[in-house]
Amino acid sequence: MEQAILIYDGDCSLCGKIVGYIASRDKHGRFQLLPSQSQAGRDVLSDYGLSTCDPQTVVLIEKDAVFVKSEAILRATALLGGVWKFAFLGKLIPAGIRDFFYGIIARNRYFLSGRAEVCRSGEHESLNRRGSELRNEKRADMRRNSSD
Repeated sequence: MEQAILIYDGDCSLCGKIVGYIASRDKHGRFQLLPSQSQAGRDVLSDYGLSTCDPQTVVLIEKDAVFVKSEAILRATALLGGVWKFAFLGKLIPAGIRDFFYGIIARNRYFLSGRAEVCRSGEHESLNRRGSELRNEKRADMRRNSSD
């Protein structure tokens, strides 16, 4: 199974808590979680032609399709499976309305929860190495599959 890549603001405490929650429930390894400030996060954003300077926007890349803001959140929660599949019902709310509220939270995220000091002390590089390892594994798998 191909992993979905979730890119988030690693300096945001709220974002870190949400990503930690996702990571703790990702029993099947469906996600590759990358802070947007890490080299791996910036590389993936660049590869998909996305801005590397907008940590307000969460990005989910699933099967080479790119989703941002509320759509990324809804898809990520649905990928967790179980009861979280029902989070996708949020799509009944028009994207403009969902993204309006997403924007309010994104603009005020540091006020609401503060900055994550842990990420500034080296967690980015640890996740960067893990992200690089996963990307290298994916490339090796692609080479093996193409040579079969």
